[in-house]
Amino acid sequence: MHRRRRHHLDAVHHRRRPAGLFHPHRLRRIGGVTAGAHTSLVAQTATVRTIRGPTGFILPVVPASAALCSVFPSHGRFGGRGLASSGGIGDRRFDPLVRPRYRQAMIALLSPAKTLDFESALPSLDASMPHFAQEARALARSAANLTQKRLAELMHISPRLAKLNAERFRDFDDLPERPALFAFAGDVYTGFEAQTLDEAGIAFAQDHVRMLSGLYGLLRPLDAIRPYRLEMGTRWAPRHKRLTDWWGDRIAELLRSQLAEEGSGIVLNLASQEYFAAVAGKLTGARVIEVEFREPGPDGPRFVSFNAKRARGMMARWLCEHHITDIEAMRGFDSDGYRFDPEESDAERWRFTRT
Repeated sequence: MHRRRRHHLDAVHHRRRPAGLFHPHRLRRIGGVTAGAHTSLVAQTATVRTIRGPTGFILPVVPASAALCSVFPSHGRFGGRGLASSGGIGDRRFDPLVRPRYRQAMIALLSPAKTLDFESALPSLDASMPHFAQEARALARSAANLTQKRLAELMHISPRLAKLNAERFRDFDDLPERPALFAFAGDVYTGFEAQTLDEAGIAFAQDHVRMLSGLYGLLRPLDAIRPYRLEMGTRWAPRHKRLTDWWGDRIAELLRSQLAEEGSGIVLNLASQEYFAAVAGKLTGARVIEVEFREPGPDGPRFVSFNAKRARGMMARWLCEHHITDIEAMRGFDSDGYRFDPEESDAERWRFTRT
């Protein structure tokens, strides 16, 4: 058999590990990984048979992330003031090494939350590092130069909140960290109920859910963040008039690359218009589906902000809970009495009305 052909078959059936697949830096997690875990990972990976499809490797069986949960037992590294001192940060860019490719997979976008939770108990899990961690640190340093009065004016907040956030920017590097999905505590995240989502659902969310952020740009659910308040619509940014201008191209480029990595061109927009404005019109080649949630009213269905925010979180959770890989299946979302309204929807704008 031709040498290249044989290598291809060996790689597909995992009889031969492609060079670099188990590079030690890719195996490090917070506190490191034991030799036993490495051996277990190799053994489990070797049992997975894959086939090559038009968008990369497709796993026709269970997602590899489920197997990885048993390989990398969690130790609850988060809590108190940041990460456990014994382990340090390590390489928090860890992602599952063998990831399923879904031909119709999508990325769902959420807004962040002003309300934060850095106190409640966390499930045992590991964190990843935000892609724009350095940019976030630079923004925090710039914002630390603003007076409390200026912060209050820019953010439309009280003097008390201005003082709190001035202190956060000033002491940014010393603040505790927490995975974004568990740090945000607004209405959207009340609907998501991350604390009750199982490990497989969290792993799915890490691949298919993104949160837009005024400070961090674009976040994965397990990206570690520090307490902050900086809305995307703020009329301030280094060398720009507002944050949407500063972030727009950066976020759009990253999001396009992540869509390509997932073999997808579909964005399920569950973010507010304020946040989505940063990338609106810049996701070239992507199909963007806007989702609206409405409530019954005396004069017909109507938009209610509080309920819509909760529904966005519920839909993102439903996506992860059921491991939805076909965008059309999202029309079946039915949490809390919502139903897809085909008469009021079109290809790019889906409306769900509570019955």
